[in-house]
Amino acid sequence: MSRTRLAALAGVTGLVLTAVPAITSAAATPAPAGPTAAPPTLTITTTGAGAPPVAAGIIGGNQRWLQDADHALGQDGQVRDRIVELAKNAGIKAVRYPGGTVANLFDYRHAVGTPGCQTSGGFAFTQFAPIPAAKSRYTLPRHNTLMKGIGGRTNLMLPMVNTTPERAKAFVRAAAKATGQFIVEIGNEPYLGNQRYWRSTDTTQRLDEYIKGGKRLQPTGSGVYKNNNGLFDTDNCDLLHPKTADGTANQVYRPRFTPISLDPAPVVTVAGQTWR
Repeated sequence: MSRTRLAALAGVTGLVLTAVPAITSAAATPAPAGPTAAPPTLTITTTGAGAPPVAAGIIGGNQRWLQDADHALGQDGQVRDRIVELAKNAGIKAVRYPGGTVANLFDYRHAVGTPGCQTSGGFAFTQFAPIPAAKSRYTLPRHNTLMKGIGGRTNLMLPMVNTTPERAKAFVRAAAKATGQFIVEIGNEPYLGNQRYWRSTDTTQRLDEYIKGGKRLQPTGSGVYKNNNGLFDTDNCDLLHPKTADGTANQVYRPRFTPISLDPAPVVTVAGQTWR
């Protein structure tokens, strides 16, 4: 996936222009200084015979909610005017929210008014580690401010792990209320081994699980995602460090991936004894 960082023109790391596979996007050309300066130009060329034309609607930004949407927000937490200007001049028609790999474990419930605590499913931070709130001020309302400024639409990336159909539906409704018209993208790159999470190592079976869901027993140390069968705190987003119960009643934990299948019903054993 080729990318051009438009906000480099503004001296910050910002919007990332993305094109479909087999497309290369050339760097945006800075305009001359002065009040009569022309807007920057963007050249897109195909690489390889038979590549289809790029539809205007898919020329979009892949900025992530991390690091204030790659510093699309200023110190005051508001969208930078320069980012809006660059996006409009480059013909950006859509911007992804909440982003790609780092958003695979994104929990929308913290994203409407304030992102709060989030979990990384990707590479910007250690996988399954919590993301501090200070690194993710890019909420849906702030995203909508950018969309209104450039006259574009939201490309909503709906996570396919760490969510349930009910939460997915609520995420779409929250985005509709906050942003109006948008496009829904289901999941993100399930074919990559480092983004398979609970799914099978067999690519054919993994695709089937991606589309239909499925069941998978996660023994300790299974695959590359060790401790998938661990239990984690419910009051934070740390899915990296499993918790150990202290033996008292009425403790509540969550699994790394939800939901848990109830057929058959899950069984908890402590020192070989079955607990309820």
